[in-house]
Amino acid sequence: MEGTWDALSLFLRSRHHAIMSLPMSWAPLRGADIYLLDLVLRGIIPPDSRVLDMGCGAGRNLPVLAHAGATITAVDPDPTSIDTCSQVLAGIPGRHRCIQASLPDLGLNARFETVVCIAVLHFAPNQAGFHAWADAYWECLLPGGVFMSRLSTRIALPDALSPFTYRPTLDDILACERRWQASRIDPLRTTLVEEQRVMSTWTLRKRT
Repeated sequence: MEGTWDALSLFLRSRHHAIMSLPMSWAPLRGADIYLLDLVLRGIIPPDSRVLDMGCGAGRNLPVLAHAGATITAVDPDPTSIDTCSQVLAGIPGRHRCIQASLPDLGLNARFETVVCIAVLHFAPNQAGFHAWADAYWECLLPGGVFMSRLSTRIALPDALSPFTYRPTLDDILACERRWQASRIDPLRTTLVEEQRVMSTWTLRKRT
């Protein structure tokens, strides 16, 4: 048995080294949300898309979008995050911009083919705030555009303790879809995280 564990340990160390030694051309993928990457690889987010990344944080999704050919507007309420994103965008191809703004009053005149909001909507202050924030996102989207959100919800785990201020229910999500007359690109995907919380991936297309 000891020999088996030694062999397994050697194998895992070799795999770890291989992962850490990925080609430099893969660098834009590091840290990117895998569900966002899925939309890029499938062509759901087209190469010439104008993308709004609201709640961009430190900019972990910006390189993969830029290298896929997108033109990015990165928005966050935190000035430190905006400074970090500006540095990230300065080192990647394309013409992009960073803006400090808060939901729901973003003050953006532009409209976008893609709106991305990852780990944002569950920080809405309450149910009314959630719908106001979600509507603000939707208003930024061009007809035929793609909306992608990752958020903690109450689906399948309604009573879990959570650090988030408001986790929407399935009824909240369905109400948005009816109000917007939106169509789903993919089924609503919900992942259970160690029986502590759930994360849902919500992808929609706006009517043309």
